[in-house]
Amino acid sequence: MFRCFTALLLCHAFFYGSSFGQDSGGPKSSDKPTKATQNEAPKSKELAKFEPFKLSVSAKAGRDEFVADLHFVDRRAVEYAGGKSIEPVAVYDLSAMSWKDMKTGKTITLADCEAWAAASRKRSEDSLTKSGDAKFRSFFQAMLAPNFQVKQDARKLVLSNEHFRYEVRETQEVAAPRRAAIYAYDRLNAYRKAMIERKVPPFAQLSVTNEIAARQLMPSEMKVRITSATGSVNFQVQMKVSPLSVKEREQAQAAIEK
Repeated sequence: MFRCFTALLLCHAFFYGSSFGQDSGGPKSSDKPTKATQNEAPKSKELAKFEPFKLSVSAKAGRDEFVADLHFVDRRAVEYAGGKSIEPVAVYDLSAMSWKDMKTGKTITLADCEAWAAASRKRSEDSLTKSGDAKFRSFFQAMLAPNFQVKQDARKLVLSNEHFRYEVRETQEVAAPRRAAIYAYDRLNAYRKAMIERKVPPFAQLSVTNEIAARQLMPSEMKVRITSATGSVNFQVQMKVSPLSVKEREQAQAAIEK
């Protein structure tokens, strides 16, 4: 959920230099993936109005750190370049379920995203059958079809498979309309990053978001562990929802009106 997922998932390519979407190339536990973890997004409902807000995200892996703010205004989300940059890179229409690339001006719909992802997955699966590296096949297949096992207790929600483990903790209360806006944004963002970077499939991010949305959670902290044949890497992510300042609201509105 959230842009940090993509920032973390982009690091998956570190292990194998893999590519995706290119022509080449109460307490509850379960031992099976729940329905919510499937890649398909739940049927959309009309997005309720919400008070403007900011989602601040920071992700750390060793000495590396990713920091970004997202501004949510008028059923839209504005994504910036990251760090201290106020340059908008995309505006997401959370009611229409589409996003506009601020550089090209092109609008991409959810249907466009799903068609692209399905075709890209088919190409990737065909390529995997030709690979003689069993460890690579296992790792990349875990991104194409995460099939997470899901377990929850009073303190945390854990999604895991052979290569990835997400441990989610919730310590902040966020109103339902704001949560719905964040879930909608993150589903679109999963596709957008996959389509632009062409490195990491969107399916793990979609699965995690769907599971969190099904449980109506708003994580404030997440720990992620990625394991491949070359080793493991750990990430820690923090998320905070807060009101927008007048200046931030004007900044977001200007991006929306472009």
